[in-house]
Amino acid sequence: LELVCQVGEIDDANLSEVLLHCILDACIQSNQAELMMSVFEQMTAKMKKPSANTFGAIIRALGHMGDLSGCFRIWEQMLAQDLEPNVSSLSPLMDACLANNAPARASEAFDKASKWFSDRDQKVPAGLSMAMVRVLCKAKEPERALQTYQEMMRQRKQEGTAAPPPGLGGSAETGNKQEGATLSMLVRGLVDSGNLEAAFLVMADMRRQGYEADDSIFNAFLNACFREENADLAKNLFEDMEKRGVKPNNATFSILIKIFGRCRRLEEAFALVEKMSSTYKMEPSVQTSTCLIQACMRNRQTNKALELFEKMKAAGASPDRVLYSSIVSGCGYANFLTQGVDILEEALQMGLEVQADAVNNILAAAGRKRGTKQVYVKLRGLVEKWKLPVQEKMLERLTVLINDE
Repeated sequence: LELVCQVGEIDDANLSEVLLHCILDACIQSNQAELMMSVFEQMTAKMKKPSANTFGAIIRALGHMGDLSGCFRIWEQMLAQDLEPNVSSLSPLMDACLANNAPARASEAFDKASKWFSDRDQKVPAGLSMAMVRVLCKAKEPERALQTYQEMMRQRKQEGTAAPPPGLGGSAETGNKQEGATLSMLVRGLVDSGNLEAAFLVMADMRRQGYEADDSIFNAFLNACFREENADLAKNLFEDMEKRGVKPNNATFSILIKIFGRCRRLEEAFALVEKMSSTYKMEPSVQTSTCLIQACMRNRQTNKALELFEKMKAAGASPDRVLYSSIVSGCGYANFLTQGVDILEEALQMGLEVQADAVNNILAAAGRKRGTKQVYVKLRGLVEKWKLPVQEKMLERLTVLINDE
């Protein structure tokens, strides 16, 4: 910090912007906001004309310190000097807006940058548009991000630009990577919002520009297939994923198994588990095994589900409360009262909290007279010992059954 103060006193019109950026970093690390601004003002007064990158550096520094008003003050100062807004200055400003939960102010900054170019009869650079797309995606506004992206693409077509736009700051390689990441965010955001048609169109644009969809994008599409119970589309997506050499992960298989289970295509779910092992040399995770067991329960294959559950435990896996709850609930629906009560007891002894709906399903099975007095007594004992949240009328029905026996 002593060196920083000394540099601020140097009377040299040729002070390096690189040196200024190093000083700003030192001030950030030591949380010296006032010193940073003092040195910035002294040094920029001596420099011929600070670049937009220099203003971007101070905006980034203020953003790290949580000073959003200071960020905008420096931004306005830069525009007042008629410096062309670039990604290095606009991007940290919009990031600061997001960090301070002010996405509307990020839009305000982009609009001012756009006006700067329109006042000079210039097009907004694609890099700035992509930066805005990224911010809108982070702000969970995929439709507005799509509008910004489509406007950029229309501009690109008018200009006859086939190649990707300039990078989002830094080297061309870094910029292109950032653009690919931004487009991936846009695709995922559109998928999550339910706009699959637009998501597929943007993904097609990605591929034309040389960016390939990764496993996270395919998984997002598969989650949408699960919500819409569209097993055929999910199957096509998985085939496309394999064709393009994108390796599926445990999450991919888990989602597919859930889809096939929900759509009553249990054989295809088991085929996927076989493919995990034979083709990809992957062992099913606890999540994947849970999805397969739940698929069996959904398709009334309770014996198969219980068999898989025992194999899972024998292999050393540790089922969680979600799986135990699913097993207990499934046993209740299938009238497997004895097995359900035993598994409920096992879960409670392990300290796992079984969901109330699952316990009530077991009580409902007891109410249908699907067990013996011994099982009824054991079930009531578990409810009382562990103070399980159950429906009072079901517990009363259980007591009646015990007394009748």
